[in-house]
Amino acid sequence: HQIEEVERIADDVCVIHRGSLVMDASLDELRGSWRRVDAVLPGTAHAGDLEMQGVEKVRVQGQQMSVVAKAFPRAKAGQAVRLFRSGKPGIADGEQKRDFVYIEDAVDVVLWLIAHPAVSGIYNVGTGKAESFKDLIGALFRALGRAPNIEYVDMPPELANRYQYLTQARMERLTRAGYDRPFTPLEAAVERYVRYLDRDDPYR
Repeated sequence: HQIEEVERIADDVCVIHRGSLVMDASLDELRGSWRRVDAVLPGTAHAGDLEMQGVEKVRVQGQQMSVVAKAFPRAKAGQAVRLFRSGKPGIADGEQKRDFVYIEDAVDVVLWLIAHPAVSGIYNVGTGKAESFKDLIGALFRALGRAPNIEYVDMPPELANRYQYLTQARMERLTRAGYDRPFTPLEAAVERYVRYLDRDDPYR
């Protein structure tokens, strides 16, 4: 369950596993005792490298890279960018949707929260508007001055049954907390990101 949903209806939480009570605490105690930490490392890491006191579980995933950053070299070279075909009736190839958010907007939210210490809670950070992978890659090609060139490929069988065709952040809670800055539209965000990726050294 999402902790944000739990906060709306409960002050205390208990967890029962196979008939035994394994946790009984207030939400404040729960937030103080448990943390999920996502870290992006510059090189390859193994789960054993990250084991330390207080860490209950470590999961190492593969290379983390935005869709635009991964597709950029092929798009710049004029090659086709591959997207998954749709396996769901009524949804066209490339029309799978995500709530793409520009990193500078996410940073602005964090800085706003730091500047408003009285605001406390767990908040979604997104635009509140889902857009398609086809739109995203189309914006990438346009930012490079090229016509969109997209090749659709079959989804791996192990992914097909659990693939999400729509994710979209609910932003009402952050808005109610007082955050009212606009989020960068997809086309403008991709254009700015492409200018960054197209530098000789994007880290400078």
